Amino acid sequence: MKKGESRFFLNWQLTKEDQSALYKASSDKERTQLLEKWITRSSGLVSSADVNDEGHWAVIVNYFEGHFDFARRSKFSEAKMGCLLEIMLYLLKQLLAARLSEERSFDMFKELLVRHSVQRPPHSLAIFNADDVKAINEHVQDTLYRFYSMYLYALTKDQLITLTTEKQLELDIPEQTGLGEGKPIAAREVDKDIRQFLSAEELVQLERENEYMTKGPGRIERIMREEMDKLAAHMEEKIRAQDEDFLNRLSKK
Repeated sequence: MKKGESRFFLNWQLTKEDQSALYKASSDKERTQLLEKWITRSSGLVSSADVNDEGHWAVIVNYFEGHFDFARRSKFSEAKMGCLLEIMLYLLKQLLAARLSEERSFDMFKELLVRHSVQRPPHSLAIFNADDVKAINEHVQDTLYRFYSMYLYALTKDQLITLTTEKQLELDIPEQTGLGEGKPIAAREVDKDIRQFLSAEELVQLERENEYMTKGPGRIERIMREEMDKLAAHMEEKIRAQDEDFLNRLSKK
């Protein structure tokens, strides 16, 4: 498989020469050196702003060492080993670039694995057999997805909080009379619904005033005040009529 050749989501970085050299690595040291060379050359990985220190680099190298050692133990061919490393590279890139959740990443892994296990060109190509798929699935679940949160945390340089704003709930507040427009009223005129907020002393005073106005001298005072109000209104109406009549006569002259 040549560098840059696309195969079902994968932009292969592992050349035929890389596969052959890794497959023939005779020691862990040689294996690690070859993996580091390949990782460094893999576009969009080490150049990421999230991978810029020794700690990040050590995590990534260890990540690929584990998958390579699994492929060797499973006696994978060069093609199978290369395809597995490319799949794990793609998943790691998505983890770094998109910060995918574990569920979304695992769905992507399953789709990649299936597309490289079924012979149905041009939609899929059977690189792995059924036993390989079972072994790879168990291995990846026991490594990457068992410690997925750790990888997210370890490969994050800055912990960022994303804040979003939403429109606040709007309420139609009814218009109310301002306190400056209020006027004092007699205690007996207080609305019944308001009386529950009065103190015991105020309620006693209110009862006394009601007794005075309905059964005591206050009743006479109320009747006289009402009659005086009627008389004053009658006088005002009579004076207004006289004034209008006088003005009408003047206008005619």
